Amino acid sequence: MVNVANKKSANLKDLRMGAVWRGTNLIWSARKACLFDEENITTKKEQTKWNNRIQETAFLSKPYGEVKNNSDGASKGNPGKGGVGYIIRDNQGNVLRTCLLGLGVVTSYKAECRAIVEGKACAASNGWLLAWVEADSAAVVMAFNTGNIPWLLLNGWNDAVKT
Repeated sequence: MVNVANKKSANLKDLRMGAVWRGTNLIWSARKACLFDEENITTKKEQTKWNNRIQETAFLSKPYGEVKNNSDGASKGNPGKGGVGYIIRDNQGNVLRTCLLGLGVVTSYKAECRAIVEGKACAASNGWLLAWVEADSAAVVMAFNTGNIPWLLLNGWNDAVKT
């Protein structure tokens, strides 16, 4: 069925890729919440999240020349030893760049913020227009949407945005 969908419709291919990518992200997020935040995870709640993310993906376009940054940061303890990672993909879903970076002792919030800044800086240094940033922290997404970026990261963010 997947092969048929790939041959028949670019939109179905995008939807399938989005479902797999976002589903993997949800599994990772649920695992992290269970292990580090001691949250109770239910299958029904995660399935609802997955369905919502598939629907979001169905409405996204993939403009030529723009890239997507999937980023994540975490710390074991808050603060604790942390790290970040990001994946940058082109409009066809091809991986252009990946990065993992250890941070030393940080809060999980600062690690999440740093992941976004690092991904944006990488895109800027390669001349890529960053169309979409995906992160799993609602607080961090809100901070970047409102310009309330931690001051230690503000210069790096402003430099990346200028480029």
